[in-house]
Amino acid sequence: MSVLNGSFRRIFLFVTACCLSGISVSWAQDKPNPPPARDAKKSDAPKKEDASNKTPSATGTPATGTNTPSEGSSVQSDRHRFQLLTIEEKTGSLKEQIFRSKAKLMLLQESLLQGAISTSKVVLVHDNRMGSSFYLRSISYTLSGNPVFAKTDYEGSLNKASARKFVAFTNTLQPGRYTLSVELVFRGNGLGVFSYLKRYRFRVRSSYTFKALEGKSMEISVVAFEKNPLVTELTDRPTVQYDVKIRDITAKRKDAPKAEAK
Repeated sequence: MSVLNGSFRRIFLFVTACCLSGISVSWAQDKPNPPPARDAKKSDAPKKEDASNKTPSATGTPATGTNTPSEGSSVQSDRHRFQLLTIEEKTGSLKEQIFRSKAKLMLLQESLLQGAISTSKVVLVHDNRMGSSFYLRSISYTLSGNPVFAKTDYEGSLNKASARKFVAFTNTLQPGRYTLSVELVFRGNGLGVFSYLKRYRFRVRSSYTFKALEGKSMEISVVAFEKNPLVTELTDRPTVQYDVKIRDITAKRKDAPKAEAK
């Protein structure tokens, strides 16, 4: 009995060994072979090419069209500004002369369009009789809407004794009806306890309609004066009146040689 058990045990071990060896062989055959090294190198090549192709797009190119300021452009702009300022100063100094020339040209053009040269003459005289409490700042005269005289006080040019009365405009006109418009601007003038007058501004506006006659010379004096201070408030004192003198142009021409003979 023991002999059978020993032989049976050997057979069982042998069969078990054979089975285990067959399983290992089959597992070794079913295991896939690893890819050759040559294929791995080939697969890496396209990736390197792609990286090399993408490199330029990653770096990019610097943006163009940006302008950086230069010293030459700034110097040129400063030069232009200086030229503009110079032109403005010259324009301001010639403003009054251009104003008068334009008024004369407009009146001359009107005379030529209406016919022959006019035989009527008008003379505008500015006469400032205001007291020392009023400082004249500006004058403006227009004749039927056309500016004929304008001046602003610079360093007392309108308040000097020699500038209180002068001929503001003289020219020949076509016979007809005209309207003279006057605008005077005054500033209060005072010292000591009356220094508060400098804060006041007085604007006087007035108009006068006249008829220019053929063969006549009309002298119109624009007189600025101060109303009675005893019964009139300070703001109502400045006013204007018109003194008119009419002469014959032919008679004045006849009198001219006599004046020269003297």
